[in-house]
Amino acid sequence: MTLLIRAALAAASLAGLVAVGAVVLDLRANETASVDTPAQAADWWRSQPLSLRPLSRELIDQIESASAVDAAALSDEALSETERTVLQQQLIAEQKASYEATLPLADLLLKRNQRHEMSRLVKAQTKLLNDDIEGFVADYVRLFELNRDNRTELATSLAAQSRDIRVFRAVGPYLTDAPDWGRTYVETVRRDRIQPAFRLTDYYQYYPDKQRVLFESLIEQGALDQAYLAFFQYLGDDATEFLSIPYDPEFLGYPGAAPFNWLYPRETAARRPNGGVEVVYNRERNVLLSQIFPLSPGLYDFGSEMTGAASTTRGYFAWEVLCLPTGRSLVRSNIENLGTRASTQAFEVEIPAQGCSYQVLRLVGIPGSFPRSVYAEISSVSIKRRPVAEAVVE
Repeated sequence: MTLLIRAALAAASLAGLVAVGAVVLDLRANETASVDTPAQAADWWRSQPLSLRPLSRELIDQIESASAVDAAALSDEALSETERTVLQQQLIAEQKASYEATLPLADLLLKRNQRHEMSRLVKAQTKLLNDDIEGFVADYVRLFELNRDNRTELATSLAAQSRDIRVFRAVGPYLTDAPDWGRTYVETVRRDRIQPAFRLTDYYQYYPDKQRVLFESLIEQGALDQAYLAFFQYLGDDATEFLSIPYDPEFLGYPGAAPFNWLYPRETAARRPNGGVEVVYNRERNVLLSQIFPLSPGLYDFGSEMTGAASTTRGYFAWEVLCLPTGRSLVRSNIENLGTRASTQAFEVEIPAQGCSYQVLRLVGIPGSFPRSVYAEISSVSIKRRPVAEAVVE
């Protein structure tokens, strides 16, 4: 009987995990791989770019070597008559290369060891084939606890399966505690466009460090309104307290991700602990600081308080306002001389009624006639709407 058990386990592991790989790793939306034999399943499985083969190899080796736990659990003396029947039926089922052939053995192993990884994967696979989406996700998520070394591959594979909107929605409740694997999952879904970015707004609330890339994806897809609404959704109760344009005008470090908060490129800008920001221009990057916001049509006065060292000889700065999504420039105001004494940089900008629902304010660097590194310290930025009557008189 021991040899029969070993043979059944080896056959189950080989056929079952290949089948799991073939279905769970299917990258095509709402399709099931067409695989008729174990050999075809193996060929199809190996061709997939997102492979669970490292995990599978580990499990196969574990079963084929009859690990101490499984060997003890399935010894002749420990087997009941019912369990012997299950194993005998398993051998017959394997000859038919059925995807569900490993289910009886998986049930048997899980009954004895709830942490048995291969069996948990087989159970998840079977539920997916039977259209039990919530059951599939529940069993699959358990694998993240059972095999921490393969979390990235498991999360990537789950993301691929999330082309089925039902799978995508069923994963949501498991992200509320911000598990580490969830970060890989949401990033893969976004990056590979497995689901539209707007559907990910609820999921990214659990991963604030990744919200900027979500906003950028939404903006790239022309969904500026959805990105801005998500920004305020993530602020929660802080939204009304900090509401202003520009956001965080004194660079105090308000919560919220760029580009609707200030974008501080690491090479050029650093916020000071007590407010204000320091910027450096050395010709390696010309956009030094930026923020996106929605101003309604009208005339506005812009002002900034700055100190620093800049000149037309060494290099200098300029504030720019551009329309989004067109990228059309509305105004550019040069800052050609800065010294240690604070100065106010002021200009006006008119927001047109068409094609400019959002704007981007940015500070850029401009090389001088004899370029050298230049710097500036900005203590505050203000944008105030010009009263309508005053704008008409002028």
